[in-house]
Amino acid sequence: MPRRTRRTRKPGKDDLRSFQRFSGTLGDGDRSMSLRFKARIGEDGEVELDIHAFRITKANWFVRERFQDRNDVAEFVLNGVTADGLRFESDSLSFNSLGSRFSGVHNRHWSKPRSECGKVQYFRTIDPARERPVLTLHLKGFDCFPPLYASCALGKIQVAGETKLSEADRLAGWITIDATEPPADMSSWREDAEKFAEHLRRILSVGASTMLQAPILEFVAGDTHEIEVLSQTRQHAPVMRVFHKLNLQPVLDAAIVSFFDPPVEVKNLFFAIEWFAMATTYNEVRLVNAMTALENLIDSNLTVEEALIEPGREFEKTRKVLRKVIRACLDRWSADRAEAAREELGEKLLDLNRRPLRRKLYLLAARWKVPLDGISDAQIAQAIKARNAIVHSGHHPTAEDGPDLWDHMTIVRELVVRFLLTAIGYRGQYITHVGGYRLAHFPPVDGEVEAPSGAPVAPGEHP
Repeated sequence: MPRRTRRTRKPGKDDLRSFQRFSGTLGDGDRSMSLRFKARIGEDGEVELDIHAFRITKANWFVRERFQDRNDVAEFVLNGVTADGLRFESDSLSFNSLGSRFSGVHNRHWSKPRSECGKVQYFRTIDPARERPVLTLHLKGFDCFPPLYASCALGKIQVAGETKLSEADRLAGWITIDATEPPADMSSWREDAEKFAEHLRRILSVGASTMLQAPILEFVAGDTHEIEVLSQTRQHAPVMRVFHKLNLQPVLDAAIVSFFDPPVEVKNLFFAIEWFAMATTYNEVRLVNAMTALENLIDSNLTVEEALIEPGREFEKTRKVLRKVIRACLDRWSADRAEAAREELGEKLLDLNRRPLRRKLYLLAARWKVPLDGISDAQIAQAIKARNAIVHSGHHPTAEDGPDLWDHMTIVRELVVRFLLTAIGYRGQYITHVGGYRLAHFPPVDGEVEAPSGAPVAPGEHP
């Protein structure tokens, strides 16, 4: 019997997950060459390219010449169009290899390159045209059930993800903003919608305890469908989640309110979120990252007056007196030792007027009304001491009794979570890890985040 061959299904013109065939040009400034290539968007949101082999000639020798120039990072412009009118544009193509080979009777020089793009834009014309714009931010490694729905001034919102996360570095969800009415200014609506979608991504990253990557931004308006693809770092699986995937609707609701009407004025919120959600493997790094997130929030949002013990001008008087005292002490030293110490001690004097981290933490917590129930002053002080030991010595000293590294890390993470939840005005259930993984309510009620019976207790504290 004749052997059956499987026919390859031709990809639809809207299916960017399958290879689309393009004819176009590869350029570098005022030099360019014609070529053909295939491209698709992979499961991880990266654009995969397959450039057809081309013969090396004088006309395209600039490609090899630029690639071999080690004094510069060679980035080329790649443009193409399919038979159906889908356009591909990138100004950040770089070659990993030109794959040179010689073949044929005349020993001709060919190249079969391997390449990648930092940014790619797809454009297609749609018919009929869409009066109401829609913007979609595609997420990697996001699990959520059921889908989330809400409305705001920009339109209807839908957030969706996988019901069970199988691979953290794979496209697994999206945030969609669909305008309910044609906006008066399309460009302004898009700018606001992009900022809003980015805000939602950051807040959802807190809930997932991992920085959710969003490699694809899709925008449809009028007769144009635009897809922007950015090459991004690998996403890691979430660790120590703050919210269960079944309880993300109130997180979305709080994120929406905090964008349009923030309950407190927060500076550098996104930096703190990135430090908090940064992928780590060791508890030492988790403690340092969480403490850095906390310090970022504190130093960014305290006033100069709150951060200093005395106003700058007043402390200058104190500083002059201290300098005299130091000089009097150093006069008893040898000249060489005194000169070196004078400079170092002079620099240290500036630190004397800065409030300790613990004091600044309480000042901001009082202003924002961050609840600290169940977290003692001793636990905060010990956690700060443990972080300092790691930063200055590279490891956490092992203690025979008292709280260990895990306890310090969970206390600081809990502090960060409470500051972040206060910043977005969240009220409801969340996951605490103080004393063990369990559900709790924010703001805390009846000391429910106290360490349970049998859990480690800080020295000097009564269970």
